Amino acid sequence: MSASGVYILVILAMSCCAAPNPEKEILCSPYDPVVKGKLVVTKTQYKIGDEIDVQCEEGYMLQIEPNKRRECTANGWSPSTRCVSTKCDRPDIKHGFINRDYYYPKEVGRYLDYYCDINYQPREWTRIYCTNAGWKPEPKCSRECSYRDAYFENAQFKDLKSVYVEGDKVQFTCMGNYQTPDGINYGERTCLPNGKFTPAKCSVTCMAPQLQNGKFNQIKNEYEIGEFLQYECNKGYMTEKRHLSGKSQCRDGRWSEAPHCIQQSSV
Repeated sequence: MSASGVYILVILAMSCCAAPNPEKEILCSPYDPVVKGKLVVTKTQYKIGDEIDVQCEEGYMLQIEPNKRRECTANGWSPSTRCVSTKCDRPDIKHGFINRDYYYPKEVGRYLDYYCDINYQPREWTRIYCTNAGWKPEPKCSRECSYRDAYFENAQFKDLKSVYVEGDKVQFTCMGNYQTPDGINYGERTCLPNGKFTPAKCSVTCMAPQLQNGKFNQIKNEYEIGEFLQYECNKGYMTEKRHLSGKSQCRDGRWSEAPHCIQQSSV
């Protein structure tokens, strides 16, 4: 082999076994320019796989995946570190009217005024502002409920106001020995989006009585005021009014007459 051939083999062997040059390792600069924002730097060098935060200027947000950290890749920071203007589209306000309803989207800091239709609140001009998080405060027209619709029999109400809006509650206490269906003497009603209150009532019930020598046509544990309890006497028995069957009505927690069956021969 000639001297030139040996020299070439040596060069090839050196290049094959040479250690990698650390100066050529891919790095991402913590000082890359960011349009309308800046990188939140925590160290001087970032390697592939490292992550960094981006802080956009007021009125701007990250163009792509705003809630994701940026990662150092072979092609630089990914996703893009570009910040774009934050704008608000036209809000959809059901049962509401927007003043000067044009020029959308609006930039951060801009505002608009709206009010609501009849039977909805607010009933006066209300101002909302375009922010990085959208329109604030959130525009909404809430259905009204009249305090008159909160009333029902045998109940007293606490701190009534003239108008309620959906979600508002009105508290009540049952009068005397009246109770709610849950067996307590107090409760609350909630104003619903349809302008009505949740149902409630205060009543007095009659407990099902005992009956010997007869049977009830329908039996349950409790009966409300006005309900009837019908019964039939067994063969050879009759009611005190000399009938084979009878009925009694629940009146203010008591039965109009006690169901009773007696022997026919005893009359």
